[in-house]
Amino acid sequence: MILVLAGCLPELPILEDPCGEFPSEGPYVLHVDTPDGRRRKAIVDVPPGEGPRDIAVAMHGAVESANEFRGVTELHRRSVDADEPWVSAFPQGRGTFFRVWNAGTCCGSVDEQNDDVDDVGFLELLAKTLRERTCGRDVAALGFSNGAMMAHRWGCEGDQVDAVVAVAGPLMTEPPTCEGPARPVLHVHGLADTHVPFDGGPSSGPGGNIYPPMDETLNLWRTRNACSNLPDVEIPVGLTTCFEADCATPTGLCTIEGWDHRWPGGIHAGGTALDQSSEAMAWMREALGESTEPSR
Repeated sequence: MILVLAGCLPELPILEDPCGEFPSEGPYVLHVDTPDGRRRKAIVDVPPGEGPRDIAVAMHGAVESANEFRGVTELHRRSVDADEPWVSAFPQGRGTFFRVWNAGTCCGSVDEQNDDVDDVGFLELLAKTLRERTCGRDVAALGFSNGAMMAHRWGCEGDQVDAVVAVAGPLMTEPPTCEGPARPVLHVHGLADTHVPFDGGPSSGPGGNIYPPMDETLNLWRTRNACSNLPDVEIPVGLTTCFEADCATPTGLCTIEGWDHRWPGGIHAGGTALDQSSEAMAWMREALGESTEPSR
């Protein structure tokens, strides 16, 4: 982590043919200068082989770092073993010691000097730059906890997102709004999570946050995605039960019995039937269908 934050990683190169083979898989660092005058960064891993490539933009939880979340999810490692490897990007939240995302009413109190940061603008620019530099195709916004809140917000407000996969964090904008064209979304939540309770209420963690029930966020997505009143299809797999609604585009929820406030995949994959680090990208590809040309 110290080496990454000190800028010891090479910058993601600008290649004459970004759809060709990269000189190495990385990790690289990518810096972007945002419209609000900040210089932001992300750690980027590019899989072997030629493009076009899908892109996973994975947002860490509050106080965590991009490099720590990279180690937890192991997205970059699992990409290499996939049939269609993807680019893994781990952006860094704002703040020096307490890194958070401006997801709305949580968790600006951790870093009040930066609670007006335009994180949606940063992520939009990051995704656009990644597409240009890596021959990008579809972009999945992945996030955990405060990063999941940011994934929901980016998915609701941004244009550069093709699908949203959020784990253990609701939409926290005030008022909560999510309008626009239909967009695939999958939410995953542990039913034993007391830090961000699935049914809403006060958090067991520091800060005294009170969270809305996840149904409020899911209902916003159901309206946006033109879901019908038909009962959800229930798909139980071990500890995990997934529910898929009848909608214009895939709209799903997976709950995990006995699972607390942890990313359900990567280094924790042995404890759950759902390895979110790999399943998220497989789900996105199925939701969006195969495309052959880089988008946007």
